Amino acid sequence: MDSGPRRFTDDRTLAVVVRLGAFCCGIEASLVERLATEPRDPARDRVLAELLEVPSDGPPAAWVHLSGAAPALGVDEVMRVEDVGDKAYYALPTRCRLKRPAFRGVWATPAGLLPCLDPRGVLAGVST
Repeated sequence: MDSGPRRFTDDRTLAVVVRLGAFCCGIEASLVERLATEPRDPARDRVLAELLEVPSDGPPAAWVHLSGAAPALGVDEVMRVEDVGDKAYYALPTRCRLKRPAFRGVWATPAGLLPCLDPRGVLAGVST
C-alpha cells in the first residue's frame, strides 16, 4: 500500500492521464501500474496535448492518485485526481488549464468546484 504519490521520470508516458479517463468507471490497480511503466507514445501524447494547453517551457507534469490503496502515478503536475467517497476530484496547477472538459467529475479550481462533462466522445479512439 502506498503512503503517497510516487514520482516518475519524464520518459514515463504522459498518456496515462488521458487513458485514466476511464477512472470514473474504475480501473484495476495492476492495469494502472502497467500503464505507468509503458514507453511514451507520441500519438497518445498528442491526444493529451489536445486536451490540455501545454506550457511553452516544456512538457507538463502530472500525478494521479486513484485511491489510498492504489498506486499513485506521476508525470509531474498536469492534474491531481483524488477519489473522495463516490466522487472524483481533479485539480489543475495554475500553469496548465483544460481546453475542454474531458473527465466526468468535479474540477477543484481556485474559483471553486466546477462540474465536468462525460468523457465519451472526447476520449474517442484512446485505448483504456
